[in-house]
Amino acid sequence: MKMKKLVVGLVASAMLIASMATTAFAASSPTTNNTTPAPASSSSSSSSSSSASSSSSSSSSSKSNAAVFASNISVEVIKLDGVDIEPYAASVKQLSDSTIADAKALGTGGILKAGDITDPKNSKYDNTITLKFKSSAFKAGMKITALHLPAGASAWEKITPDSVSDGECVVTFSSLSPVVFTAEGVSDKTGETAPVLPIAAMICLAGVVFFGTKIRFAK
Repeated sequence: MKMKKLVVGLVASAMLIASMATTAFAASSPTTNNTTPAPASSSSSSSSSSSASSSSSSSSSSKSNAAVFASNISVEVIKLDGVDIEPYAASVKQLSDSTIADAKALGTGGILKAGDITDPKNSKYDNTITLKFKSSAFKAGMKITALHLPAGASAWEKITPDSVSDGECVVTFSSLSPVVFTAEGVSDKTGETAPVLPIAAMICLAGVVFFGTKIRFAK
């Protein structure tokens, strides 16, 4: 009887942990589709005042998220037209929330990092330029997609990185312009992986104990 109570307690604990973790994970994903509305006409100043206040709060949230995506990341130019060069730093500027939302619409996973990449040296190349991105958001084994908006184009393209390792992601582009990194199984807006493994481990442990006890009783 004591063993049965222990098993029931373990199973209940696993379910409780799973529900709490799922709730916390869902709560860490604010929306990405906020856009700043067009300015109101001067003839409706009183009504536009409250609207401006509301949209300002929403836009502020989006801008802070966009800033997070452009922070804690460095970029180096390492190849021009496939030829290795002495690496030098490129610049990363913050993208607008609407630009990030456009890229996110392609639905390739949660956003890791994003930025508008520029070359301070304005190096010349005919076809491709290869960059090495450095950030703790990149982990070996991640299925990462680089969403790239080529210079002068209106449609985003999906690029598979040349390589992904802990702290680094190497990608070859046709031009330096906006890029948004996404990864499968990552929480959008946080870059954190879903807490699936700890939950699964707890449930599996409870299952092992439960079935092991049944076998013991059957003997």
